[in-house]
Amino acid sequence: MGYGLVQPRFCRLARALGAQGYTITTAAQAAKIVAEAISTNGAVVIEVRSDVRQTIDRSLVAASG
Repeated sequence: MGYGLVQPRFCRLARALGAQGYTITTAAQAAKIVAEAISTNGAVVIEVRSDVRQTIDRSLVAASG
């Protein structure tokens, strides 16, 4: 019996609960979003969405070289 689990969007959940929510999807966005989050008053959630296949590929290249 299979279940169709969906990964929650934590930035949306944060906003629904009154916090600021940010999403990082590329490394190029990280510095800007973190700086913005640090300058925000109140609670902040930073959601980092990544492709696990890309992370594994980079790890394999690093390990082989």
